[in-house]
Amino acid sequence: MRRKVLNTVVVLSVLLTSAPAFAQVELGGTYAIRMYEDYIERGPGSFLGDFTGMPMSDEGRAKALRYSSSLPSMIERQCLAQSPWVGLYRPLAIRIWSEVDASGRVVAWVMAGDYLRDTVRIWMDGRPHPSPNAWHSPSGFTTGQWEGDTLVAHTTHVKTAWIRRGVGIPGSDQSTFTVFITRRENLLTIMTIQEDPIYLTEPHVVSRVGIRSARKSGTAARYVQCRRRDPVARRYGRSSALPARAESGRELHGTHLQHPKRCGDGVRAHALS
Repeated sequence: MRRKVLNTVVVLSVLLTSAPAFAQVELGGTYAIRMYEDYIERGPGSFLGDFTGMPMSDEGRAKALRYSSSLPSMIERQCLAQSPWVGLYRPLAIRIWSEVDASGRVVAWVMAGDYLRDTVRIWMDGRPHPSPNAWHSPSGFTTGQWEGDTLVAHTTHVKTAWIRRGVGIPGSDQSTFTVFITRRENLLTIMTIQEDPIYLTEPHVVSRVGIRSARKSGTAARYVQCRRRDPVARRYGRSSALPARAESGRELHGTHLQHPKRCGDGVRAHALS
């Protein structure tokens, strides 16, 4: 009898130690960028028409060649969100934290957004991806699971958006991302693999390394650029914003801060025809 109990304990111990943990690595914190990686693209920006290293299709190249730096300055596009993983091409720190349930289990890892990139939430609770016909948000829909010490995430339901700043390289709303996030001591490596049947001819791979910083990310202060009052409304007493969806039936766009239920004073979500 004693031997049988001992064998049962051994089996249970093996099962418990071999079961995947809810979170093998603590990812939370702020990670400063390492600007020696693709400094031109992340710092001053490439020249227009510089598509070096991008596996673009003829359609993607034609669309990118039509890009002008005046496009993002249009009133209805000043807060138009870029690709959810475009942060790997930008000179901003990355802030990550976890969301837990009542039992302390990690339900999602969250990567803070900024004024041109929505907050990315990586769901860890096993929920399925929605229907292909579901709404595509600026941040997309992302699920993840641990493979060893690497968090592997899958992003779908994105919007058509620029995937590299300053030169207009497009990504379609059919893009999908496979993301590998690995922390080794104070270094965080993020690698994204984007597949797009419309604007790319092969997967586009980007890898970046950030270093953990004791300082909090200052990107939240940049939100003010998308929460300011309408200058036309201040001067002429009428809004320059396009009609909201309730008035026009058109789809809203923008970051999560532009949602009609969340926007600040005098800010209205814009719509595209």
